[in-house]
Amino acid sequence: MNTLANKTLSVLTATGLALAVAMGAAAPAHAALIDFTAGTPNDSITNPFSGSVLGVGYTVTASDDFGTDGVSQSVCQSHNPSLACGRDGLGVGDDEISASSTAEWIEIVFDTAVLVGEFYVLDLFWANDGQDEPADPYEVGAYTLTFDGGATTSGTFEADDTEVVDTSDVGYLAVALNQKVKAIKWTYIGDTNDEAGVGDYAVAGLTVTPLPAAAWFLLTALGGLVGTRWLRKAPATAA
Repeated sequence: MNTLANKTLSVLTATGLALAVAMGAAAPAHAALIDFTAGTPNDSITNPFSGSVLGVGYTVTASDDFGTDGVSQSVCQSHNPSLACGRDGLGVGDDEISASSTAEWIEIVFDTAVLVGEFYVLDLFWANDGQDEPADPYEVGAYTLTFDGGATTSGTFEADDTEVVDTSDVGYLAVALNQKVKAIKWTYIGDTNDEAGVGDYAVAGLTVTPLPAAAWFLLTALGGLVGTRWLRKAPATAA
């Protein structure tokens, strides 16, 4: 009977572990929005400032004082209804990431690594050909991702050709990442991007999903394994 009991318990243990792993893999990921367009242009935004999203803390810093500007809510929200669109997001000094004595930047650093699905920018335009149509040049932004452990990678993004400067639009762009990162730094790339000679933009927000949720399923599985081993020893002790 002890042998049969041990085999039964082994099957139950393996099944429990498999179920725990499956449940952990199938657990729904809940993304949350960090919205830098919430509030009004007259809000005082300190450098740095901190917040939290789904239990994960973060800190936002910039190369100088933050600046914001107003934006048309109706146009902004037609692109992304999730954004508050009370302002055009975060800029540096004035209302955008551009150039001063040095290239400006904004960085968000998380307490632990998170999955960033995408980030959003505003005020990123193509030049106007004089008839409200896109014409070269266009504005370009840049970013650097820092991973858990310190490794980094960089990328660029360019204005959507439906966003033309001096028209009624707001220069909206969604940049898909789907990367597990510890930090994102948005930077100025140079005065080569639009008809005004300034490639600038504002950071509107980003979507974030915390990573550690599946750990609870692993702990449950390990707890079941420990309990089963204790049960295996119990009949032998009683005999």
